[in-house]
Amino acid sequence: MRAIVKYVAVVLLLLCGGEALAQQMKERGLVRKGNEQYYDGDYQSGIKSYREALKHDSTSFEAKYDLASALYRAKRFDKAEKTLLSIVNDTT
Repeated sequence: MRAIVKYVAVVLLLLCGGEALAQQMKERGLVRKGNEQYYDGDYQSGIKSYREALKHDSTSFEAKYDLASALYRAKRFDKAEKTLLSIVNDTT
Protein backbone atom coordinates (compact mmCIF):
# COMPACT_ATOMS: atom_id res chain seq x y z
CA MET A 1 0.00 0.00 0.00
CA ARG A 2 2.83 2.43 0.86
CA ALA A 3 4.49 1.75 -2.48
CA ILE A 4 1.28 2.70 -4.30
CA VAL A 5 0.96 5.94 -2.34
CA LYS A 6 4.60 6.85 -3.11
CA TYR A 7 4.10 6.03 -6.77
CA VAL A 8 0.95 8.18 -6.99
CA ALA A 9 2.72 11.05 -5.21
CA VAL A 10 5.66 10.90 -7.63
CA VAL A 11 3.36 10.82 -10.64
CA LEU A 12 1.41 13.83 -9.37
CA LEU A 13 4.60 15.79 -8.76
CA LEU A 14 5.84 15.00 -12.24
CA LEU A 15 2.56 16.02 -13.82
CA CYS A 16 2.35 19.30 -11.91
CA GLY A 17 6.01 20.17 -12.44
CA GLY A 18 5.85 19.15 -16.08
CA GLU A 19 3.58 22.03 -17.02
CA ALA A 20 5.97 24.62 -15.59
CA LEU A 21 8.88 22.86 -17.29
CA ALA A 22 7.05 22.91 -20.62
CA GLN A 23 6.55 26.67 -20.34
CA GLN A 24 10.21 27.16 -19.52
CA MET A 25 11.25 24.97 -22.44
CA LYS A 26 9.08 27.02 -24.80
CA GLU A 27 10.67 30.24 -23.53
CA ARG A 28 14.19 28.79 -23.85
CA GLY A 29 13.54 27.62 -27.39
CA LEU A 30 12.33 31.06 -28.40
CA VAL A 31 15.38 32.71 -26.82
CA ARG A 32 17.64 30.33 -28.76
CA LYS A 33 15.75 31.13 -31.95
CA GLY A 34 16.13 34.85 -31.24
CA ASN A 35 19.85 34.37 -30.63
CA GLU A 36 20.28 32.66 -34.00
CA GLN A 37 18.44 35.52 -35.70
CA TYR A 38 20.47 38.09 -33.78
CA TYR A 39 23.79 36.50 -34.77
CA ASP A 40 22.61 36.40 -38.38
CA GLY A 41 22.08 40.17 -38.15
CA ASP A 42 18.28 39.86 -38.34
CA TYR A 43 17.58 42.00 -35.29
CA GLN A 44 13.90 42.57 -36.08
CA SER A 45 13.16 38.84 -36.10
CA GLY A 46 15.24 38.44 -32.95
CA ILE A 47 13.17 41.13 -31.26
CA LYS A 48 9.99 39.25 -32.17
CA SER A 49 11.35 35.97 -30.82
CA TYR A 50 12.50 37.52 -27.55
CA ARG A 51 9.12 39.21 -27.07
CA GLU A 52 7.38 35.91 -27.74
CA ALA A 53 9.64 34.26 -25.16
CA LEU A 54 8.64 36.92 -22.64
CA LYS A 55 4.98 36.05 -23.22
CA HIS A 56 5.80 32.58 -21.90
CA ASP A 57 8.01 33.78 -19.04
CA SER A 58 7.80 37.49 -18.31
CA THR A 59 10.54 37.20 -15.69
CA SER A 60 13.22 35.75 -17.98
CA PHE A 61 16.39 37.79 -17.45
CA GLU A 62 18.00 36.29 -20.54
CA ALA A 63 15.06 37.15 -22.81
CA LYS A 64 14.90 40.72 -21.51
CA TYR A 65 18.64 41.29 -21.78
CA ASP A 66 18.80 39.82 -25.28
CA LEU A 67 15.77 41.88 -26.29
CA ALA A 68 17.50 45.04 -25.07
CA SER A 69 20.61 44.13 -27.04
CA ALA A 70 18.63 43.48 -30.23
CA LEU A 71 16.71 46.75 -29.79
CA TYR A 72 20.01 48.59 -29.40
CA ARG A 73 21.44 46.98 -32.54
CA ALA A 74 18.24 47.92 -34.38
CA LYS A 75 18.89 51.54 -33.30
CA ARG A 76 15.75 51.62 -31.15
CA PHE A 77 17.65 53.19 -28.30
CA ASP A 78 14.67 54.45 -26.29
CA LYS A 79 13.09 50.98 -26.14
CA ALA A 80 16.46 49.37 -25.38
CA GLU A 81 16.91 51.75 -22.46
CA LYS A 82 13.41 51.04 -21.12
CA THR A 83 14.02 47.31 -21.35
CA LEU A 84 17.33 47.58 -19.50
CA LEU A 85 15.72 49.75 -16.82
CA SER A 86 12.99 47.15 -16.36
CA ILE A 87 15.71 44.55 -15.71
CA VAL A 88 17.26 46.80 -13.06
CA ASN A 89 13.85 47.40 -11.46
CA ASP A 90 13.15 43.65 -11.39
CA THR A 91 16.39 42.92 -9.54
CA THR A 92 16.04 45.64 -6.91
